[in-house]
Amino acid sequence: MFIYRAAFQRQELGYAAAAGVVMFIIIFVLGRLSSSAFGVGRNR
Repeated sequence: MFIYRAAFQRQELGYAAAAGVVMFIIIFVLGRLSSSAFGVGRNR
């Protein structure tokens, strides 16, 4: 919702794009950590 408001309601497209990149990085790191913690994709 924050990205939508920044981009379309306040017309700050660069700020919204940067927030999207930060959100992608956070989700990517959390996904990598959770997959390594639960052993997803590892052979036995």
